[in-house]
Amino acid sequence: MTDKVTKPQAPLPTMTTRGERLNYWFYFLGQSMSYTMLGGFLTTYMMMVGVDLDKIALAMVAVKLWDSVNDTIFGIIFDKVKFKSGNKSMPWIRMTLGLIPLTTLFIYLIPSGLNTGTKLAWFIVAYLLLDAAYTLSDIPIYNLATALTTNLVERNSILSIARIYALAGAFITSMLTTFLVSERVGLSFGLTAIIVVIFVILAMLPIALKGHERIKVQSSEESYTVSRMFKYLRDNKYLFLYYSGYILSGIFMTNAAIDLFVSYYLFGSAFSVPSCLSCQRCPWSLFHC
Repeated sequence: MTDKVTKPQAPLPTMTTRGERLNYWFYFLGQSMSYTMLGGFLTTYMMMVGVDLDKIALAMVAVKLWDSVNDTIFGIIFDKVKFKSGNKSMPWIRMTLGLIPLTTLFIYLIPSGLNTGTKLAWFIVAYLLLDAAYTLSDIPIYNLATALTTNLVERNSILSIARIYALAGAFITSMLTTFLVSERVGLSFGLTAIIVVIFVILAMLPIALKGHERIKVQSSEESYTVSRMFKYLRDNKYLFLYYSGYILSGIFMTNAAIDLFVSYYLFGSAFSVPSCLSCQRCPWSLFHC
């Protein structure tokens, strides 16, 4: 008796075009550029505008407490809000095309004439607005992948490559911003933010204009509450361990927030090239080599 030979199944056809996938991936690049401006340079900027480190730390704690719950709140809103078009993700994505650039600019345009308390209040409000705009974009853009294709292999590929574009956005912003605010160019953080925002808009614009939800997903009638979400997190030990590690890594990962400041203050250059022998004045006019 011979075993039957099972013929390999042909791969499912792709449902998205190359243009759709590129538009989707470039949204992640622009989104990441904005978020890198928030996470990578904000502490340095606040020190440069004259706010003490202890006040910045207290403000960071306050906004991070809100950040720890706003994703859950928006997840519930995203699940419950229904648009007349029947689309679930695209209305939010188009909305954030304006919100993310505007809030990114707002946080880096603190008037120099304000007192310290007002600058700190400006920072807290601007940070909360930018963080909310980012949350408004994050859930819909990931959900959009499920509305583009039912092919699981294609969907996983799209999401995997999207993370590469996000890494590229973080790298571009880190290099570009460091170069523009360094002593070699000397642009202000405000002008640098304008330049970065232009790239953010150009990257996010294609999917906002041309994106469409090919697959209409019917919303579940099941109700999700905050208490149910926390109960599920408590009962799923692997998910709990994952998020615990994620939170701890965020708490201890301080290098991204202060590396630019340390590079110039300790080594005399935004590029960590010692230049203190020449005693050049710091381009931000707040510190000296």
